[in-house]
Amino acid sequence: MKTLYVIAASVVLAASSAAFADTSDNAGYAPRADIEDPAWVKQLDAEHEARMNERPAFGEMPEFADAPAFETPEWVKQLDAEREARMNEMPAFGEMPEFEAPDFKEMDESHAQFIKESDERRAASKKAFEERRAASKQRHEEFMKKFNKAGTEEAVEEAAVEKQS
Repeated sequence: MKTLYVIAASVVLAASSAAFADTSDNAGYAPRADIEDPAWVKQLDAEHEARMNERPAFGEMPEFADAPAFETPEWVKQLDAEREARMNEMPAFGEMPEFEAPDFKEMDESHAQFIKESDERRAASKKAFEERRAASKQRHEEFMKKFNKAGTEEAVEEAAVEKQS
C-alpha cells in the first residue's frame, strides 16, 4: 500500500513538473515569442554589445605592450642580497656543524641529586605535618577532658540545686 502511494506521488509530481515547464515564462530558458522587449532594454543590450566588442580578446593587452620592463627597486635588491647571505651561512640539509655532545653522566648525577633533595623536602614536609597533626590531636583530647569534666561538675551542681528546692 505504501509503495502505491509513492508511485502515485511520483507520477503526479512528474506531470505537474511537465505542465509547469510548458506554461512557465522561462520554459527551457527561451524568451517568449509573444512578448517583445521594450526599446530601452534593446538600447541597453546594444550598448553592452558595443562595449564587449571594444574589449581586446583574451591575451591581448595593447595598453601594456609598450610599457617599460619592471625594474626591482634597490631596497628590495638589498634585502634579497642579505637573505641570500644568511642562507649561504647556514649548513646544507643533512650537514651538521660540529657540536659538543652533552655529558650524560653529569646530567644523571644532577638528576639524582635533584631527586634526593626532593625526597628530603618531601620527608621533612611529611614529618612537620605529622607533628602538627599529633599536636592538634593532643589539644583536642585535652579540650574534651575539660569539656567532659565541666559537664559532669555542672550536672552535679544542677542536681544538688534541684534537690534543695
